[in-house]
Amino acid sequence: MLQLLLAAAFIFFVVIAPMEKVMLAAVSILLMVGVAKLCAKVVSGCSPSWGESFNAVALSCIFAVVAMLGLSGFSSGSGAFMYSGISALAALGVFFCSYVLGFSVALGTKFGPSVMIAVISTAITEGLFIVAGPII
Repeated sequence: MLQLLLAAAFIFFVVIAPMEKVMLAAVSILLMVGVAKLCAKVVSGCSPSWGESFNAVALSCIFAVVAMLGLSGFSSGSGAFMYSGISALAALGVFFCSYVLGFSVALGTKFGPSVMIAVISTAITEGLFIVAGPII
């Protein structure tokens, strides 16, 4: 079901966006999925398929968005709009745990290996985007 919803969202993106942006997004998604697949194989020893790796990346992003929406819903109801100090660390912890939970649920790994997969794959992907940024 998740892949069907994401495919529909991608088709909508194809319809409204310029073709070079669509191609850039497709290459970026494939890069993120490939790095997550490689990291999962190295860290946990399991060899996930491309579909499982895609689900892991997608669920991680969706869980982080749900955490953000939940946190913003809480802050609008309480009147607290700025996070600083311990509350900022708690908010970052919520985002990080929700991001890691996506990898844990999709790949079936425990929390520890999922943390390593999330941290390593995010760092490698971000490094590749920084290096490729001037080229693109």
